[in-house]
Amino acid sequence: MEKDKLKNKIFFFGWIGAMCGTLILIAYAFFLRNINVDVTNQLAIEYEGENGVATVEVYYNGNDLNQRTQEFLESCTYRVEPGYNLSNGDVIKIITEYDENIAREYNFKPINVEKEIKVSGLYNKYERYQDIDEDYKEDVFKAEDDFVKAHTRSIYKEMFPGAPTYQKVSRKVVYKGFLDGIQDSTRDRLVEIVRLDYTIEVEKEIEVPKEIEESEESSESEDKEEETPKEEAEDKKSEVEMETKLVTVEEVKTIYYLVTLPGINEGKEFNAQDIFGEKAYLSEDEMKEQNYESYIDRVYKGKYNTQTIERVIIEPGLEK
Repeated sequence: MEKDKLKNKIFFFGWIGAMCGTLILIAYAFFLRNINVDVTNQLAIEYEGENGVATVEVYYNGNDLNQRTQEFLESCTYRVEPGYNLSNGDVIKIITEYDENIAREYNFKPINVEKEIKVSGLYNKYERYQDIDEDYKEDVFKAEDDFVKAHTRSIYKEMFPGAPTYQKVSRKVVYKGFLDGIQDSTRDRLVEIVRLDYTIEVEKEIEVPKEIEESEESSESEDKEEETPKEEAEDKKSEVEMETKLVTVEEVKTIYYLVTLPGINEGKEFNAQDIFGEKAYLSEDEMKEQNYESYIDRVYKGKYNTQTIERVIIEPGLEK
């Protein structure tokens, strides 16, 4: 009997010891042991610019199943040396800066804090306009046209604040050009000048001959039957009364709008979100003579070599 009791006690304390050991191992595995975390394993590396003058941006772009690890990695920041004037074949170093308090709290041991990679995939600028692929140009100009269409209403509100709502609008591309950056760091561009004609209805006061009632007209004609035609004409001219009337007329508000897409290169890729537009401040002479090249040269002189791709002359009488 005593032996059985002793065995039971041994078994009980052995089981308790095993459970405690297991709990200790679990605690060590999850709470005490340092966990290696590769801080440069899931990075996004994005280059901006062309071969020889590119810059780079690095950020964490992963999705770790462990919420704590995810929180830690998202708090990391990355420094790149060198980070600009990059060319294909250059070696850059990515240096990770992390929150030591979070690492200590979760027993994380960051590894691969510094990482070297070789730059590749950068595109070259075009040497000449003639080298640009025709389909690429068409895609860019179509994207610029779509930009203007999408912003036609907001352009009107910005340029003519407080003006009446327009009834219709016409869009006409009057100039297309290529801007070749003189310096290597200046990105090439394809540009358009778009003429926007907004038609609005406005009320105006105008002077018109006063309408004479029929009875008055008959009476006046009887009194003047004996007058000569010459005297009658002079009398009518002197006696015409004018009145003011409010009439609705159409008015056209015109603006020239410059649309630009920088970053034209041999990669034949572009992001429509990089397109931007602004009012083209043509002089009165440039508008009258439709001399768009003069405006482009004046604005971009010293920064770009400009080349006209296409220009449209609007028939005389429509220029503003």
